[in-house]
Amino acid sequence: MKKKFFTVLLLIVLLVSAGCGANPTEKPQEPSTEDMSGSAAAAVGETQPKTGLALIGGGMEYVREQNRLTKLLKNADSITVRWRTPDGEYGSYSTYFLVDNEVAVLSCDAEESAEPILAGRYKQYSLYVSGDHVVAQLYIPDYLAGITPSCDDELADYIASSGEVQSVTDNGDTVEVTVCGEETQDGEAYRNTYLLEKETLRLMKATLRQGDGNVSYEITVEQGAAIDPSPYVKAWETTRKVTFCYLSEGGEDQVVTVEVPATWEVQPQYNSTPNFYLDRDLTIPYQYPGDGESYTIYASDAEG
Repeated sequence: MKKKFFTVLLLIVLLVSAGCGANPTEKPQEPSTEDMSGSAAAAVGETQPKTGLALIGGGMEYVREQNRLTKLLKNADSITVRWRTPDGEYGSYSTYFLVDNEVAVLSCDAEESAEPILAGRYKQYSLYVSGDHVVAQLYIPDYLAGITPSCDDELADYIASSGEVQSVTDNGDTVEVTVCGEETQDGEAYRNTYLLEKETLRLMKATLRQGDGNVSYEITVEQGAAIDPSPYVKAWETTRKVTFCYLSEGGEDQVVTVEVPATWEVQPQYNSTPNFYLDRDLTIPYQYPGDGESYTIYASDAEG
């Protein structure tokens, strides 16, 4: 009897020591986030700060995309880009704004003459003021090819798309990026520094240096007040047609007709430099006929 009792007691001890008496519903205790660091902390939602290329979306091509003017002008009435040499001897500025969802620009090259020259671009035309009227220049080869010049990438073009990013510095509200490389056209080395708004990567300042470290020029970018677009918009309320006829010797004449504001003088531009006349016989040299009526300009490589 005693032998049987001790046998049963031994079986109970073995079962308990094997864990059969443990509570199956008990959950293991989760570690406190106070004791976690590194990847473990990130796993429970802690955001790690961006560093290096991550601050600029992975590279300068992304920065260029963020500086397209149509994108920037959604959050600004106008954007002014000022260009100057380090000694301040040469400088200019361009102010960009939207007219009917198209980028227009007014530019001032203050160093060309005692009085600043105000020019601009809108639609396919390069504009400047001559006397009391606007002169609009139209590059015919692009027009015939269906190419519409755009100001959209003029700010982005200051930002190097190639080259090696040497450093990315987080300054709190801004990011400073240094890029080194060689110009694709002439092979000249450069070392450029860009100051960007951290949140939007909007270009605020650029210092462009040659390979020897000398500064070629600097640009600053400012957001400004609204520009009155009425000189652009109201001019199109009354239009006229202007025809350009490029005379061909033994071939077919090239004829282009455009509709433009009745107060604009339109001058055609070609790859060559033809002479311009007001008649097909090339006897009346071109002079602006005045506002209002439609007219035709005859272009010829021959002299009348």
